[in-house]
Amino acid sequence: MEIDFPEEVPIGTVVLTVEAEDPEGGQISHYYVEEGADHFSVDNKTGEIRVAGRVDYEESPVYNVTVVAVDSGVPQRSSTATIMFSLTPINDNNPHFEFVSLTSAQF
Repeated sequence: MEIDFPEEVPIGTVVLTVEAEDPEGGQISHYYVEEGADHFSVDNKTGEIRVAGRVDYEESPVYNVTVVAVDSGVPQRSSTATIMFSLTPINDNNPHFEFVSLTSAQF
């Protein structure tokens, strides 16, 4: 699954909610982030995925996050989903000058 959203959204912003189902009718015990926890977190009960760290297009235009859902059966079973978060750049950098020197031959 791929989700697009702008870079530099505030930490704590919900960007997606995942929901897993147990085909045997049981409950999902909890969710957790297996990969990508530096920048994203998941509420272990609701499946809400939030920005947990600064996400910057110039640092990385794409963040891959793997979320695990664990059922409440015995033995517990789990399943993973990988989400690709693609950032949309915003105008967040000031322009900068580049100086070009002229040689005496150009005068």
